[in-house]
Amino acid sequence: MRKARILGRAAAALIVLLLAGCGGGEGTFVGYVDADFVRPAAIASGRLTTLAVHRGDAVKKGALLFALDDAKEIAARDAARSALAQAEAQLANLKLGKRPQEIALIRAQLSQAEARRDLARLTYERARTLLAQKVVSVERRDTAEAELRAAEAQVAELQAALKVAALPARDDEIKAAAAAAETAKARLAEAEWQLRERRVTAPSPASVEDTYFEPGDFVPASTPVMSLLPTDTIHVKFYVPQEIVPKLDIGRRVSIACDGCAETMAGKIAFISTQAEFTPPVIYSETTRAKLMFRIEAKPETPAALRPGLPVTVTVE
Repeated sequence: MRKARILGRAAAALIVLLLAGCGGGEGTFVGYVDADFVRPAAIASGRLTTLAVHRGDAVKKGALLFALDDAKEIAARDAARSALAQAEAQLANLKLGKRPQEIALIRAQLSQAEARRDLARLTYERARTLLAQKVVSVERRDTAEAELRAAEAQVAELQAALKVAALPARDDEIKAAAAAAETAKARLAEAEWQLRERRVTAPSPASVEDTYFEPGDFVPASTPVMSLLPTDTIHVKFYVPQEIVPKLDIGRRVSIACDGCAETMAGKIAFISTQAEFTPPVIYSETTRAKLMFRIEAKPETPAALRPGLPVTVTVE
């Protein structure tokens, strides 16, 4: 958002010169209403799809002002969501270990291996007995023994595999998967932020002073789409002689009057300049133009009743 002062010296001179003689009483000074414009813009370029307000509208804080096309941002958000879901599923899988179906398969293989081992043991014992009776050769007994040892090794291997299957993955694998999930989460947050930025809302209560684009127009990045006048930025500027400044302080009450105002409105001093300056051209008169003056700003209690550029008379209470 960029802010700009609405009054130039030339314009203000024409306004306040008309009132140069209105502040004759002690403690009464002439001044004018000033404000800061806010010019909302999107951080990225795009085509304007929605212009929700028009010149002269009053808007509340958070109200939608305009929106740019967001098809690309929606696609990026959806892709980031999918990536996060995949990363979180991978992390959960590593923490749980093997799936129940995989463990069941290992158990079945172990049962078969144990059956083969038991059969190999019987075959080996029979071969030993027959060898003692000189019915079979030594080679037959050795073959049976080798088959038994192989069956026992397979059983031991499957028993170890079953224990490992019930364990989660290694710590380093889990840490890597957790880091990947956090990265995916951050990318989703960024994608959602980019999508939200396609819809620009009012930062505070304001009135719409002007709009610069129409729906369908291409809006460059950081280019204002409209101009807003926030109510809370409206203030009154006036200048006082240096001998008056020590008597003033922040929060001091003032009365503000203007031509056409139904009644005098109350306000409070919000700013006192720390540097003296010669009476500015916008409010000088023949008797005060050579005096050192101090700029004072006051916040009216009912700022919506004032318009920037309006000449006013300020009385310090």
